[in-house]
Amino acid sequence: PASVTNLANTTFAQTSITWTWTDPADSDFEKVMVYLDGVWKQNVTKGIQSWTATGLVANTEYTIGTRTVDSTGNVNATTVSDPARTAPAESPHAQFTASPRDGPAPLAVQFTDQSTGSISSRSWDFTNDGTVDSTLANPVFTYSNPGTYTVNLTVMGPGGLDTEIKTGFISVEEPASGVSAQFTASPLAGSVPLTVRFTDQSSGEITSYAWDFNGDGTVDSRVKNPVTVYTSSGTYTVTLTVRGPDGMDTEVKTKYLSISGFLSRPNALFSMDKQFGSAPLTVHFTDKTLNNPDTFLWKFGDGTTSAERNPSHTYLTAGFYKVSLTASNEAGSSSRAMYVFVSGF
Repeated sequence: PASVTNLANTTFAQTSITWTWTDPADSDFEKVMVYLDGVWKQNVTKGIQSWTATGLVANTEYTIGTRTVDSTGNVNATTVSDPARTAPAESPHAQFTASPRDGPAPLAVQFTDQSTGSISSRSWDFTNDGTVDSTLANPVFTYSNPGTYTVNLTVMGPGGLDTEIKTGFISVEEPASGVSAQFTASPLAGSVPLTVRFTDQSSGEITSYAWDFNGDGTVDSRVKNPVTVYTSSGTYTVTLTVRGPDGMDTEVKTKYLSISGFLSRPNALFSMDKQFGSAPLTVHFTDKTLNNPDTFLWKFGDGTTSAERNPSHTYLTAGFYKVSLTASNEAGSSSRAMYVFVSGF
């Protein structure tokens, strides 16, 4: 049959491109064989006249190739192609808030990332000393010493990086001497659902209590001796703040409770958008691990690694590469390996 005509990309985004075309008028025409960067992807039935590539890398050129096939299986030897580029990744813009922003030492502060754009990693510096203190999206940090602290957040992504600096953002006061916050809890460990009884042992004239049972900066109870039920596994930090006529004080017990759940060891699984092609070859990997993994270690076979969940990697030289994923959680870890073949230029 004749080749397709009017092949063009009609829509594109950061991770997808859609091409359309006009089918040939031959009566025996049956389907279009679609290739992406030389790799066969799909047979598109007569009349559909479009195909969308997904899972692509932002700001990267891809070329579609089409060959027509008739009802008896004859393939047109001519490949009609069209290149197109995915949209650039949106530049990240760093923004954050925190609560509380002032109080006596030790002060546990919940930071909340409000950044926009395409973000792949975060670096928090809670004391402006040039050291990365956390890479979590919404970390909790405890200030042990009085003082005024400047906080930095740097976000990075395919579109670049950005930093927000808030000068004198956190104010930590001297601990109040009139009251002293102290408490115990029982039990300190167990399986979900776990009922825990907290007992106040504070000293001084106390008029109010504020309990935070999970270190998220939210007051969970104002009762003197509260009881709560933990329904999720994990390690929990507990904070008690007491107030009275002579001031206030806070006790923070980091990783105080250890609660286990019905967590299973991960079963590592992943897919890739291409397994062979010419160098330089960019491959997008997608994690499909079962049983709730929370950490990932990718080894791309060329000496490089990644801890992202769904990374992309570019192979610059020809070779046969073993790609492995090790997925882990509190119950253990497992690994899976696949191979990528990269031919020469």
